[in-house]
Amino acid sequence: GYGRADRAAGTTWLEIGRALVRRLGDDRERAAQLDAAEGAMLVAAGQYETALVAHARALAYWAEREPDGLSVARTLDDMGAADVKLGRIDAAIDEHRRAIAIRTREYGPDHPLVANSERELGVALSEAGRFEDARAPLERALAIHRAARGETNVSVATVLDDLGRVSRHAGDFDGALERHRAALAIWEAVLGDPHPDVAVSLLNIGYTLVAAGRPREAIAVQARALTMFEASLGATHPYIVYAANALGASSNAAGDPAAALRPLARALALRGRIEVDPTLFADTMFALAKARWRAAAAARVADAEVGDLRPLPRLQHLAVAELDILAQLEAR
Repeated sequence: GYGRADRAAGTTWLEIGRALVRRLGDDRERAAQLDAAEGAMLVAAGQYETALVAHARALAYWAEREPDGLSVARTLDDMGAADVKLGRIDAAIDEHRRAIAIRTREYGPDHPLVANSERELGVALSEAGRFEDARAPLERALAIHRAARGETNVSVATVLDDLGRVSRHAGDFDGALERHRAALAIWEAVLGDPHPDVAVSLLNIGYTLVAAGRPREAIAVQARALTMFEASLGATHPYIVYAANALGASSNAAGDPAAALRPLARALALRGRIEVDPTLFADTMFALAKARWRAAAAARVADAEVGDLRPLPRLQHLAVAELDILAQLEAR
């Protein structure tokens, strides 16, 4: 159920599973399997804190039964992915490195499950701002998946998107767009529209266009991503905040602060209702403040220009000064 982004179906089958375990007696292994499934379902729903509680229950059982077993590795990767979403990057990096060690010992270095853990480590390092450190595990993951699964597999698309983000932060915008567009082509061919993974790839293309100084091109891409997230995940999923923030920032950068107000206000309305890294809403508030300030400054200039007012040059100067202050803040 959760694998099809059908939260209601996932919840129903989880409840049935719990009831069966209770009827069969104290079966700790099956209870741990259900805990892991619940954690995965909660991550898909964007409830990261609650997911970590479920994964911790599963890990407690598996660590007691087989401290260096594959179930431990899988649970560590699941916990690391949730920790990344909550901004707990150091914990995530440690969890993924432990998972890599276990899986490499069990399967050897070139197995797709090792590649999955390498990819998770690369994502965590990227979130820590360590983009050059992230490149090596991501390149290893891509090579393993291509060799094992071919060029048009969703695992390949996932890592291409990750490497696109690394290229963007290195200033290689053409390389980043090439990777993101290759990923998008795979996602659309395999998953169709609407799907959240397609929307993530669109969002990455939008981020790259803004970084390359092309915010007007980004607006349509990010608006499509926002619509797709809502259609596939609902109106209160954390990805709504990411997409709304991106759309607002693009409108700001394109010189249309009035258009930025609606998506940013929508994102901020989810504060306190969803489980995400709190700095995400700090980004929302700062972007919303900039949009309001710029919209007001532009309105003051427009009002002055249509009036026959002698202080016109001074009014224009004050409005431009406000925008210059914002530019200085952003530069620092």
